[in-house]
Amino acid sequence: MASIEPLPAGFALDQNFPNPGKYETEINFQVPETMHVRLTLFNQLGQQVKVLIDNTAPAGNNKVLLNRKGLPDGIYFYRLEAGENVATKKMILQ
Repeated sequence: MASIEPLPAGFALDQNFPNPGKYETEINFQVPETMHVRLTLFNQLGQQVKVLIDNTAPAGNNKVLLNRKGLPDGIYFYRLEAGENVATKKMILQ
């Protein structure tokens, strides 16, 4: 019998992996229901660098791959907005 993963109880934004990222890094997040999400990347000055996702995400675990092509080495912040929830994490690209 196939196992069914339970839906997450709430909203969560995980630390990107690998961190520091060299060529590509993975960002995972969870939402408790299908909803519109926006995942945005900012530089150290707080300037928006890239919108990684601005769309409807299904309930459960979601993954976004960031290819750092064109992004210089440095410290960045990524922010996930989903409904009333907002979370921010720091990442290093080198």
